[in-house]
Amino acid sequence: MQRRIIIMGTSLLFLTGCAAQAMGLLRGGENAKYGASNTTPREIEQVRVMNASNPNRWYFSQSGQPANTWKPSAEYPRRMPSFGGNHLNPHKIPEEVLITWREMPPSGGQPYTGELNGPYRVKVRERIPKEVLNAASKDGYLVELSFSAGELPIRFNWKLIDFVSLKHGTKDWCIGGDSFQDHSEKAIKPSNTYADPISVWPHCKLP
Repeated sequence: MQRRIIIMGTSLLFLTGCAAQAMGLLRGGENAKYGASNTTPREIEQVRVMNASNPNRWYFSQSGQPANTWKPSAEYPRRMPSFGGNHLNPHKIPEEVLITWREMPPSGGQPYTGELNGPYRVKVRERIPKEVLNAASKDGYLVELSFSAGELPIRFNWKLIDFVSLKHGTKDWCIGGDSFQDHSEKAIKPSNTYADPISVWPHCKLP
């Protein structure tokens, strides 16, 4: 499985550029990164985030994802969303996407023949504040879009980052979504203990 993931990742570097041109993503709009991550304790494969109007067009695709081994602790009592994936820019972030994944095939079975889950339709654009979309349309900023996979309900979260103002690394400006519904929560502690706390919407001071 690990070998298949590495091969697929190499292919995505090529496919992302092709998909961006085919989908007309280079005509202005927001900078965004798409990703989907397994939140279950079992392995899954063929995880995809797709265009809702044309499922043959993918924003993100990964051949396989390992079981999620996260467990709550005193320092991190709740699961935090995982960000990362394919960076497409600039384009109009879609109103909706489709999420799919496959169960692993039986022992000895061919890859990608396990049970297909989905497509599940997820609203996206209307769930991102307009202020965040405006910031993501500026050079040097992007919004990372994170979708859960492997179980229902699918959770959607977003994070606005700045990758230009710092000489090394990125700056997290704001985070929000299904995992941050308590509006009294002003900031969260990243998993990297050396990083600054991230402001939670609507308590963000945007660039």
